[in-house]
Amino acid sequence: MNRDAYRRILIFRVEESRLVLPRPHLPSLLFKHVSPIISCTFASNPCRIQFASQEIVVFRSDLIKKICRHSINAITVDSIPSRYARSVLSQAHLCPLPQHITPILPDFSHSLRLHPLPDLLITADRFETFNEKVVGSETIVSNPGSFARSNYTFHVYYPCQQRIEASQIPMTDD
Repeated sequence: MNRDAYRRILIFRVEESRLVLPRPHLPSLLFKHVSPIISCTFASNPCRIQFASQEIVVFRSDLIKKICRHSINAITVDSIPSRYARSVLSQAHLCPLPQHITPILPDFSHSLRLHPLPDLLITADRFETFNEKVVGSETIVSNPGSFARSNYTFHVYYPCQQRIEASQIPMTDD
């Protein structure tokens, strides 16, 4: 089996808090010289990946901070991952905030919906790393956190076992 056929780099546009959602993909014209060299896909934000019978949704946004800021109830740091996961999955929408807080283009609002719920939802947020599985749902909500701020940690997903494992690039002293 050719392992390179399964290795691809996904590059997402980083969203700024004042911009509307969803974010379009990066124009391929910008990367016409890079694409032949490495196997990469310049994806939209959010991005849906179909792997065998599983659906994976990747959403890059610093939404957790906004949700905490506009929350009605007091939230402790320990409860943020579970409350975020429950909010997103129960509303089946990637951005469960009103339009005046996070504007959404009406013609593309359907791309932020999570119906049916995916097997894995990756929220690439600056918040600390977490994995949550909400009771009553088969969806795993994962946030790998900031790669640079978390000592180069990242998540590895095993689709056959539907399991996420935290990994880290070892630091070498040269």
